[in-house]
Amino acid sequence: MFKEGVDYKKIINSYIYDDIDANKDLYFTDKNGFKGIDENQTFYLNKNGIVIYFSLYEIAPYYVGIPKFIIPYEDLEPYLNI
Repeated sequence: MFKEGVDYKKIINSYIYDDIDANKDLYFTDKNGFKGIDENQTFYLNKNGIVIYFSLYEIAPYYVGIPKFIIPYEDLEPYLNI
């Protein structure tokens, strides 16, 4: 999906960290908080972009639901094989 040599983890992590930083009250900030995506990170594609999501309690309390982060295709276009 990404061009060879692109550090996709760094790009995706940056978007997620920015979103979490803007909504600190919704996410865990201690050792249970977001530490970056892993090799088998769950995601799907929708019409707006790549949606990275996490399980309940993985990076946020239950009342937040399933945390989702949408990264728009236009922001990723330079890095994608399209």
